[in-house]
Amino acid sequence: MSLEQLYMESIQDLLAPEKVNIHINDDPKTGELSIHGATLVKLRDLDQFLELMRIGEANRHAANTKQNTESSRSHAILMVFVRRSVPEKSEDEISVVSDLPQGNGISKIRKSKMLIVDLAGSERVDKSGSEGHLLEEAKFINLSLTSLGKCINALAENSPHIPTRDSKLTRLLRDSFGETSSTVLFGQRVSHERFCE
Repeated sequence: MSLEQLYMESIQDLLAPEKVNIHINDDPKTGELSIHGATLVKLRDLDQFLELMRIGEANRHAANTKQNTESSRSHAILMVFVRRSVPEKSEDEISVVSDLPQGNGISKIRKSKMLIVDLAGSERVDKSGSEGHLLEEAKFINLSLTSLGKCINALAENSPHIPTRDSKLTRLLRDSFGETSSTVLFGQRVSHERFCE
């Protein structure tokens, strides 16, 4: 697993906060995306995972605004990588029906990646009262969310081009827009009247 934040279009390692401005790499052979230099941890158990999540959350950028006492100023990206060895069957073995595991001793490695992203909320500057550095943060948050919206619209319209290069957020999520991916988006809505227009 790895845990990063996208803060003002800079990727930062939440498990090693000294690692800032980490680069996104595209493998020219496989097309796979990776974050070069990010801390990658092989998980032992649930307790280790929860501890790493606590460390990451403590290192995440947050600030007070008029709307929230602790407003996330970054998008957090949790990447979980799963590799599984699957025995490869020969032509002869495929036709044999048996409950016993069989194989020719050759294994195929299956790889999966799960992304869980906690997006910073879009900000109406007139409502949040953001000024100075908070205003700059809000601009980056809103620009990346706008880029994500463009990608979602392109998918909904079955466009042959998904504009993933418009933002580092959409580049990081690029694999989630592919045909072999399953993507779920959860939204949170606040019904308090001060947030309604």
